[in-house]
Amino acid sequence: MPATSVGDMQMLAFPRGINVGGRVVPMARLRALLEGAGFTGVRTVLASGNVAFTPPEGLSDGAPRARALVEQLMSDEFGYTAVVQVVLADAVERCLADAPWGEAPPDEHHYLVLVDDDAVRAELLVAGGGLDAAVEEVAPAELGVYWRTPKGQTTSSTFGVLIGTARVKKHVTTRKLDTLRKLLA
Repeated sequence: MPATSVGDMQMLAFPRGINVGGRVVPMARLRALLEGAGFTGVRTVLASGNVAFTPPEGLSDGAPRARALVEQLMSDEFGYTAVVQVVLADAVERCLADAPWGEAPPDEHHYLVLVDDDAVRAELLVAGGGLDAAVEEVAPAELGVYWRTPKGQTTSSTFGVLIGTARVKKHVTTRKLDTLRKLLA
């Protein structure tokens, strides 16, 4: 099968919470599952389920339909209720181009927190306004929010604790900007 360019990979999928806590989703099996459902140019990066693809005929009109199909396929195949953010690849490219902090220094992580609910996004931005910018920082992004935090504090920082709450985490998934660049390469 010939390589697929980023331009052909119209959508990106980001499953929440796989290959952690005992929920194992092998990437080869995920690729085969999507290919069997008609997705083409399927490519994964890392074991967290970052997937680039061209959707099947009839689904190229929108990420919500592709999201529903990917969630159903993964739920059926892997035996859990899958939550997957599916976005257009060009929107992620714009987010990377607009990222406010440049390259992450060795002691920091720079993330894009993808958010699928406007009220949750607004809450995250308000919470970000109260952070000590010398420690961690949040800024608006087209697909959610950008987040800068010290290494080793992703889950324990003020903002990390907020996005880990049950009410918020069902609407977000977090990816390092470097991972997104690899997915689009």
